[in-house]
Amino acid sequence: MRRAPLALLLPLLCGCAVAQAIDDMERRADQAACDGFGFQRGTTPYANCMMQQSAQRAAEDQAAMDRAAWQNAQQQRRNRNN
Repeated sequence: MRRAPLALLLPLLCGCAVAQAIDDMERRADQAACDGFGFQRGTTPYANCMMQQSAQRAAEDQAAMDRAAWQNAQQQRRNRNN
């Protein structure tokens, strides 16, 4: 009986590990960008750069979701018309 809850939690834990790995990769990419711009870690300009990188990625993610939603709506319209 005690194995069932663990079996149910395992996929969630794996999902969390994947999400953490993606977050780590994005953070390293942001750091590389800000380092490349010449900002010094631990400074306000560096923190601002990191926030801008994050905001830019969020905007790009939102644009991708908007495009996918639009394409899905277009496909549904075509399917209804056929």
